[in-house]
Amino acid sequence: MEALFHIRTAKFVGLILVLAGCLLRHWMKSRSFNRRNKMGVELFRNHTHQVLLTSFERLLKLLGRLLMILGLIIIGADWIKHH
Repeated sequence: MEALFHIRTAKFVGLILVLAGCLLRHWMKSRSFNRRNKMGVELFRNHTHQVLLTSFERLLKLLGRLLMILGLIIIGADWIKHH
C-alpha cells in the first residue's frame, strides 16, 4: 500500500501539466460550443469581438497543447532515468 502513495516529483509535475493542458483545451472547446446557435454557427457581438476572442482562444489552446507535451516529456524523461 505504501508503494501506491510513493510517486516521484517529476511524475507528479508531469501529470499536473498534462491534466492542466487537457482542462485548458476542454474549457476553450466548451466555450466555443456554448457560443453556437441551433444551426451550429458561432455567434459574436461584432467582428472585433470575434477576432480578439478567437485569437485569444487559439493561444490558450496552443498553451494547453504545449503543457501536455511538456508534461509527457517530463514523465518520459523520468521513466528513462529510472529504468
